[in-house]
Amino acid sequence: MAGAGGDGGDGGNGAGTGNCGNGGSGGISDHNPISTANATGGVGGQGGTGVTGGDGGTGGGALIRNPAATATATGGQGGAGGSGSTQSGNGGNGGFAYTKGTGPITAGTGGDGGNGGSFRGGNGGNGGSLEIDTSASTFVPVGASGGNGGSGFNGGSGGVGGTVQIDGTTSAQNATGGQGGMGGVGTGITGTGGNGGQGGLGITYGQGNAFGGAPGAGNTGGLGGGGNGGSGGNAENWGTGNATGSAGANGVDGGNNGGDGGVGGAAAIHNTASSGTVTAGMGGNGGNGSIQGGNGGTGGSAFTVGKGPITAGTGGNGGTGDIFRGGNGGNGGSLVIGSASTSTFAPVGAAGGNGGNGFNGGNAGGGGSVEIGIASSTLNVVGGTGGVAGNATDVNGNGGGGGAGGTAITYGSGSATGGVATAGGIGGANGSGGNGGNGGVAENRGTGDAFGSAGVDGTAGGASGGAGGNGGSAYVTNPTSPGNATAGDAGNGGDGGAGGAGGLGGFASNTGTGFAKAGNGGNGGDSSAAFTDGGDGGNGGDAHAVSGIPTPGTGGLGGAPGSGGNPGSPGSNGNVV
Repeated sequence: MAGAGGDGGDGGNGAGTGNCGNGGSGGISDHNPISTANATGGVGGQGGTGVTGGDGGTGGGALIRNPAATATATGGQGGAGGSGSTQSGNGGNGGFAYTKGTGPITAGTGGDGGNGGSFRGGNGGNGGSLEIDTSASTFVPVGASGGNGGSGFNGGSGGVGGTVQIDGTTSAQNATGGQGGMGGVGTGITGTGGNGGQGGLGITYGQGNAFGGAPGAGNTGGLGGGGNGGSGGNAENWGTGNATGSAGANGVDGGNNGGDGGVGGAAAIHNTASSGTVTAGMGGNGGNGSIQGGNGGTGGSAFTVGKGPITAGTGGNGGTGDIFRGGNGGNGGSLVIGSASTSTFAPVGAAGGNGGNGFNGGNAGGGGSVEIGIASSTLNVVGGTGGVAGNATDVNGNGGGGGAGGTAITYGSGSATGGVATAGGIGGANGSGGNGGNGGVAENRGTGDAFGSAGVDGTAGGASGGAGGNGGSAYVTNPTSPGNATAGDAGNGGDGGAGGAGGLGGFASNTGTGFAKAGNGGNGGDSSAAFTDGGDGGNGGDAHAVSGIPTPGTGGLGGAPGSGGNPGSPGSNGNVV
């Protein structure tokens, strides 16, 4: 096997020549601070062919260091991966591009993965990074795309889109990350399609907006299923504009299994003087599959120390799955307002995604967490709501579990309340009802109250009822706080041929001067089948209080039995701990 090709010279191409050799890296073009010439990085060489294909070479970088230059900086394209009979080579990464001047600038795109292979196609290379290090430039940059994954028994993954960074503090241009590459086709009978590449990061220190790049799409496969959708690109704004993460791509419908949805892109503002808006991307939906649906992607996280609105991404919905189950919904993204912020914006927690319908329904995603870190804030904080559970499409199927409520945290004087949980899905006539979602947790690190939310009752079912959700815990953690901690009661078990168990009462803890009241356990569901005991009651929650009064929760009652059965066992009362 030949070795890797040598690096190309300044602006030249490096090439891998032998069977299975890697492509050489393109040469770097780096001009001195008085040069007015264009800078062009060399193209990466292509990987050689063989049993295992060689990887493509990295594209050469391009740098312009003269602030007075109007010249063009062009990073070299990554080389394509070579074809391989077993596994094809990966594409090379695109070359970076940097300028202090005012001329055009383009980073290199990632090379495509090689096609072919009894195992998989090659992965696409990442797009090169791009940086404009001046406020004088008015050029609007376009982020470099990631390379596409190659086809093979299993498709290769697409490359990540390139980063775009604008450093000038008075620059008005937007910074948008590059697009992720597309996944390769899975050509094997049982092969899986390639995953899409993540969108690139957009980051600015100026007056424009930051946008995460669009994700690449997954691709089709054989019976193994469709590829996962690429995750959305992240966005960071250190200046005064908005930050917007892109949505995750949907998973591809598959043979047996649908692809998972991509994670939503995160978004952040880091400037306390900014009134810009933070918007994270939603998670992509899962693809449909004949056996199992793909899971929805998690929503993007959102962060700010600024003064403007902020929204985290909702979770993606699960796909349908006829033979086994629907996909689970993605969780809602987290939302944080940092301690340095002076925001008075009242945030709303992101909702979880819905579970997909299927032989068994998919579980709903949990609501996103919400945190306000401002000690002077008087706002009340509520966690996000869980998604809707999937239903069973077959007479013998079970309903999906309900979504948990999101966690709520505050450092201020307002209250913290866990997000609302949701009910389980509907089962078939001979199946089980879905479990109720758990109540959201609440934590008050400031001076207000904390309220854990209630667990949801299990859904009634033919064969059995679903279990009740647990009550959300409540914490007051500031020793000087007069706030009270009240945990959520648990949900009751659903009725059915066999009654479902009651959930556990939430735990309450107070290290301040207020009381701690734990949640009660849920009652067991009633049973209708002969010689079947009723569902057991859930235990009451424990309580802890340093200075105030602790009140443990009461255990739930056992459910009624079917003919010839026994009542369910009651739950135990909670303890003072």
